[in-house]
Amino acid sequence: MDGLSIQNVTCQVFNAAVETPYEVHGILCNVEKDNWPMLTVPEVLDGESSTTICEVRDAIPAPLIEIRVGNVLLSDVQQTDSFYEISHTFTSIATVTKTNRDWNGKEMCCVRKCKADFGLKDVSVCKNISFRYVPTLYLNTTSPVVLHPNITVTVKCFVDDMNNLGQWNLWWENENSTEIEACIKAEECLLTLNYTGNGDKTYICNAWKSNELLRNSLTVSSSMTDEATTNPELVVPQQWHLVLYVVAGILLVYL
Repeated sequence: MDGLSIQNVTCQVFNAAVETPYEVHGILCNVEKDNWPMLTVPEVLDGESSTTICEVRDAIPAPLIEIRVGNVLLSDVQQTDSFYEISHTFTSIATVTKTNRDWNGKEMCCVRKCKADFGLKDVSVCKNISFRYVPTLYLNTTSPVVLHPNITVTVKCFVDDMNNLGQWNLWWENENSTEIEACIKAEECLLTLNYTGNGDKTYICNAWKSNELLRNSLTVSSSMTDEATTNPELVVPQQWHLVLYVVAGILLVYL
C-alpha cells in the first residue's frame, strides 16, 4: 500500500445473514516514510542562547523528534509540524534555544521516533559538540546604581572568556572617554563610586585583546531625594534642624 497514505479506505464485511455488507470507513495512515533527520548543532556559544535544530522532511505522518546530549533527553524541545497539500507530507522541525556549556565535547543526537508499532524504525543522527565561545563583558551590578551619602559602592567589571587565549586589558572611562581606572592584564577591574550629588553620570568598562574590543556601560545616580525617600534616617536630622531653628527663634523673640 505504499503511496496510498492519507487515502479513504473502506472495509466491507460479508455475512450470509445480512442482505448488504457492513462497511467501515477510515483513513489509511500506517504507511510511514520520511527523509533522514538533519541535525544542526551550535558552533558558537554566545551566552546561553545558541540554537540546536533537528529537521525531518517529507514525512508521513509527522514524526516525534527527540534530542539527546549523551544519555540525557532534553525536555525543552519545541517542535513544529508543517503540512504541504501538494505532496501530502509533513516537515517537522525541533529546536532547542538554550545551550549549556557543559555540552562541550559531548555527543548530541537527533532521534526520529515512530508513532506506530509498525513501519519505519527509530533513526538517530549524531554529531559531536565543539563550542567556540563568544567572550562577554559583565558587571557585578545592574544599571543604574543609586549612590547615597556616606556610602561607597565598588563595581567589578570582568570578562567571561572560556577560550582562554591570552589575558584582557581592562579599563574604566567616563562619559567623556577619559580613562579613570586601568587594570592592565587582569581578570577583573574594580571601580569605586562615591556620592557626589551631581546627578546622573555614565561610566564605561572596556576590555581589549587581540584586536577585539568589548564595552559595557553603567549609569550612576547621586540623588539626595531618592535617598531620603528610601532611608528615613536621613530625614530625621533635617527635621531636628528645623525644630532647633524654631526654638532658637522663639528664644530670640522672648529675649
